[in-house]
Amino acid sequence: MLHGRLFERGLSYDAGVFRTDGDNVEVTEVIDEVGNETHRRTGVRTFAGRLTGTPLRLAPVPEVFKDVQIGGAFTSTSVPEGLYGLRGRSYAKETFFGHVFVRGERRRLGSEFRWTPGPFSLQSEFVHVQEGRKQQGARGEDLPNLVAGDGTSVPVGF
Repeated sequence: MLHGRLFERGLSYDAGVFRTDGDNVEVTEVIDEVGNETHRRTGVRTFAGRLTGTPLRLAPVPEVFKDVQIGGAFTSTSVPEGLYGLRGRSYAKETFFGHVFVRGERRRLGSEFRWTPGPFSLQSEFVHVQEGRKQQGARGEDLPNLVAGDGTSVPVGF
């Protein structure tokens, strides 16, 4: 991993290559009638990057707006064939979108906003996920990518 700050801490960057797709991206499978489980990560070798900055810190704006921070991030990983699509789960651990069969590239794009003017803060984050479904059709054809991030999780072709 590589990270740092530029322009007197006005711009921060992070970049890395990782062995798997993260701790939160694993599939649990029951492997026998006794209930023994195995855990497998869904992605292999992940590339990730993030860039954040405070674009208004040198602008002629009121002081209260100078610490507004915006940023963007991405990850890209290869996902083997199987029931390895990302699962949607609430904070209460209720699944609202189950694993689906995928194969190909998983890409995440994110944007973020943070403003901390004094004793309160305002933060926002948006994540868009696209998963490949290569050779997942009934005749081995490629299916449209699975896309999530706009409040839905539906196959959408690009």
